[in-house]
Amino acid sequence: PQPAYDAINMNLPETSATSADVTVYDLVGNMLMRDVIAIDRSGDASLDVRQLEAGSYVLTARVADTVRSTMIIIAR
Repeated sequence: PQPAYDAINMNLPETSATSADVTVYDLVGNMLMRDVIAIDRSGDASLDVRQLEAGSYVLTARVADTVRSTMIIIAR
């Protein structure tokens, strides 16, 4: 759910991949974090965002040859 406090939960059901390369950028385009996260059999994945300050960010997830980006909001 948005805003997020501790984690961003994602659902990526269209993939058979077991991991996603996730990058978080600030609104200026600076990369703030990058992680490889596990995708379970139902397509669910979670990213720990406790290290980020409150604010708005762009999250990019790369799974196989597909890249998706979305805005996220972190609240504290």
